[in-house]
Amino acid sequence: MIFLSYRRADTGGHASNLHHRLRLWFDDDALFYDQATIDMGAVFPDAIAEAIGNAAVVLVLIGPDWLDEINRRVGQPGIDYVRREIALALASGKPLIPVFVGGALPFALDALHAEVRAELAGLDTRNAHNFLGNAADWDNQFVRLRDKLASFPGMPKPLFRPPAEAARPCHRIGHRLSPHFRDPNELLPQLHAQLTEQGRTALVAHTALYGMGGIGKTQLALKYSLDYADRYVGVWWFRAETEDGLQLDAQECCQRVGASIEHGERPSAALKRWLERQTAAWLLVYDNADHADSLRPHLPQGHTHRIIVTSRDPNWRGLLPQALELEIWSPEQGAAFLAARLPGQAEADLRALSEDLGGLPLALEQAAAYIESTGVSVAAYRKLLAAIDTEGMILDEGRAATGYERSVLATLTLACDKLGTAATEAVRLLAYAAPEAFAERFLREAASELPAALAEAVANDLRWNRVVAELRAYGLVTRPMLTAWAEGAGEEAALSLHRLTQQALRAHFAEPARDSAVLQSVLSAACPQDAQLPANWPRYAALLPHITHLDRYLDTGWLNRQRHAWLLNQIAAYLQFGPTLYAEAIHWFRRTLDIDRIDLGDEHLHTLISMNNLANALHAQGDFASALEINKSTLAIRRRILGEE
Repeated sequence: MIFLSYRRADTGGHASNLHHRLRLWFDDDALFYDQATIDMGAVFPDAIAEAIGNAAVVLVLIGPDWLDEINRRVGQPGIDYVRREIALALASGKPLIPVFVGGALPFALDALHAEVRAELAGLDTRNAHNFLGNAADWDNQFVRLRDKLASFPGMPKPLFRPPAEAARPCHRIGHRLSPHFRDPNELLPQLHAQLTEQGRTALVAHTALYGMGGIGKTQLALKYSLDYADRYVGVWWFRAETEDGLQLDAQECCQRVGASIEHGERPSAALKRWLERQTAAWLLVYDNADHADSLRPHLPQGHTHRIIVTSRDPNWRGLLPQALELEIWSPEQGAAFLAARLPGQAEADLRALSEDLGGLPLALEQAAAYIESTGVSVAAYRKLLAAIDTEGMILDEGRAATGYERSVLATLTLACDKLGTAATEAVRLLAYAAPEAFAERFLREAASELPAALAEAVANDLRWNRVVAELRAYGLVTRPMLTAWAEGAGEEAALSLHRLTQQALRAHFAEPARDSAVLQSVLSAACPQDAQLPANWPRYAALLPHITHLDRYLDTGWLNRQRHAWLLNQIAAYLQFGPTLYAEAIHWFRRTLDIDRIDLGDEHLHTLISMNNLANALHAQGDFASALEINKSTLAIRRRILGEE
């Protein structure tokens, strides 16, 4: 037990403050604090004597008027209980610590009245503890005193706990756990194991989707902070996305726990200082942090507390010992989630919607909410998602059943305003490419077709790597490797965007004619002339998904139609002579012919060449009758234009 001896007229306020602080670390039955600790009806002198006898240490609070009060009471009627408490402690040999507060100074034994001097002999020679008036020093000195008290035999280890009447410090910045929360990849046990082992971790997305918004990082951290809250004396979330948000949350925590903030000091620095002196574990969650370097100054040192960082940036290994990778859900997992939300829907339709949404948990939640609230069918929702004029708007409709109020559109474009010019130009271009990997070589080869800032960046490897690092840090791209088609090159670096990220970017920037035309120019510059040459086939394999994906924009009027027809013709020739995929080759030869007929008419040379290419592909497939009919038509037109000879 800690026995607090004080005189109200001298140190009442300081004693109350010290008692309050000690109650945050020790149980009430480990503290003796005046009448509050003595039962009603108990004999006061006996109760004090018993408490002194049970005490592990006695604290004697001495203020500026303590000495005068001791001397003044000599010879007056009644018992001076402060004098008796100290005398009993000294006589029993109990550990005793003079605690000077309020500017009081040590005094010599001769300053005491002669009658008191004998009883309190030895008090003047005890090593004292001194609290100054400065709030920050008071906080520092309390920690020293608390640790010293814990060192006495029989004293329990200090464990931070709010008083019984106060709530456990908890702040989750408005987040709510979705009632439809799912953890199909069983990440929660992994997170707990990492925190138990290492004490801090970062929640980032899977390698293929590093840091992508909407993948469920915050929901997983929230689930952990709810399920394991009783393991921590406090749970505190910080809006680490901005400096202002982080400081406001730190300030609120300081106010809640009584951590002092010095004049001109940032709240996060004051809280860090306070946390580093605590011996009981807090759970600290820094939500949506941008970069390790920006968060590093705010994290408390040591291994006492458990720290979770949610971020789109995968690069946390230099600051945190663990990084847990979140994966997008498989089509089956997404369909199972939708089935629970939308009972009665066909399994095939739900799986198709899951694939359309790329397994992104926030998008699945938002789609289910929209379908529930509007009553539209799954097929109707998919149609809205696929249509060029509604694909962006539907990503902004519906809301998840959590405190996270951003839509998929807002979530996926959150970082756009933070990007540099070159990075912005890169994602604008890639937003119109296919979701498959886009070889970075294509950008370098087509530098003359690019906007100035992007052209300058791709011309210098160091500068380009900085642009890619910027995009990866915001979870907008991944950087997979492709099998190289250049001899001796090994692998080719590429960029890839999630299909919903592309969709959101297209809606955000809303300049489709400009951005899709730039992509078309890049693909044209990267496309070899001879599609029948085997050496060009690896390059065509990389170009194929992006050229065919561009076809969805042809009827919008954004693209150069004849340039697109040439690209499709080259792709069709590659499909015929490379992987010999005749059905696909015939499809794109027909598409090329349709464009030429509409734009140029039946008698134009390009149209006749397209007819001939289609006939050759049909012949190669074995469809001789169809090939013959096209050849007859071609011959008739040539006869009419050129004559028999």
